[in-house]
Amino acid sequence: MVRPKHAVVGTTFRVKDAFKGAFYLTSNVCTTDCDWWRLRAGDIEAMLSRSAGPSARWSDRLIEWSGTSWDGTSALQVGDDWVAGEDISLLLSQLNFKIAQLGLDGVRAPTVRDVRACAGGPDERERLTVDIDFEDFILPIAIDASAFGGGTSSLSPSVDGVIRHVLAATRTRRSVSRREAVLRRALEETSARIGGGCAPLWLRMDPIPSDRHPRLHSTSCYKMVTTLLNDSLSASPSLPEAVWTVGDIRDHWRLHDRVQRRRKTMASELVDTGSSGAMTEVSLSLIRAARLDPFATLQTAHAARIQKESGEVKFQRWGCLNILSWIDGVLRTSIQFEQGSYEDGELMLHGDYPASLALASMGRPLSTIVDHPAFRASGVVVTNANITEEAFYLSHDNRVMPVAEIAVA
Repeated sequence: MVRPKHAVVGTTFRVKDAFKGAFYLTSNVCTTDCDWWRLRAGDIEAMLSRSAGPSARWSDRLIEWSGTSWDGTSALQVGDDWVAGEDISLLLSQLNFKIAQLGLDGVRAPTVRDVRACAGGPDERERLTVDIDFEDFILPIAIDASAFGGGTSSLSPSVDGVIRHVLAATRTRRSVSRREAVLRRALEETSARIGGGCAPLWLRMDPIPSDRHPRLHSTSCYKMVTTLLNDSLSASPSLPEAVWTVGDIRDHWRLHDRVQRRRKTMASELVDTGSSGAMTEVSLSLIRAARLDPFATLQTAHAARIQKESGEVKFQRWGCLNILSWIDGVLRTSIQFEQGSYEDGELMLHGDYPASLALASMGRPLSTIVDHPAFRASGVVVTNANITEEAFYLSHDNRVMPVAEIAVA
């Protein structure tokens, strides 16, 4: 087996480390102690089933990166088609026979857990993908669903295509191994630099269609995913990013560092104080007007956000839809009504208004513009006004109230 000198062997980033949480996700939910980059789609799904926290948010993004695993017997949906379980079994048996015939050192025959349906390739089309384990890296080869259904003869071109890619990767495996090891190390270092809930979770070569001519696998695109603190201050997968170089991976830090630092600070403060968060003064006024309990509402909104990216507390009253959202530790308010909307400090009214109205609105209570109980009770005043051809925008200082202040308000 070829093992480059820069390969990441015995890395400190194990699978279970990716799930050491921050704030509400505090326990290891994965007991598989393997290198993170070796995760299969089934491993990710198993983690989801053991997660007591933001499993819904994980599920929403699962298909975007690892795909859907095959259970070994049932038909597997691939795009708009279904591939029968017996056809997938036939594919695996043919691949195993061919690979055994070749006698390639360090190339493992694919098993049930190496089959998944996922999007990839230049067209991002969903195909059945087989992960070929080269021990130092994993080579994913994608097969169109149309290749199945005709027995051995219809599968032969796809099997031959997979084998061509395996042989091509074998010839260049030293450079592929070295490149992937460097990319892994860069992702580990970048994740450690971001810190606080960030860990490498997925770095896999983008699936290569079996009917494409074997290319230089040492220059292939990779998909990268890490865990990050989301706006519920729980660790969840980042959006998948296409990467080719170490520089692309380091851009992950530039993209997320500022937000992650702010969220780490907020999460630490909430843990240290035993608090469920803060809320804007308009949010508190809305809660009081609706005769809700502030602390129960805060906790309910947070639980909704943990479970779903758009999780909120909503209720219809006073002729409008009132929405409370727990975002980055603060309960914020949105209101939707016929004439426009209010979004966390800014009121927007549809229509054509005279320019003089903007100046006349400065310093006036927002409740004189729109008579809503939350605006009346909070007493917020207009600090900025702007009129466009289509709408009238008014904003106010949006003071955030900590828990101690909420208790006496």
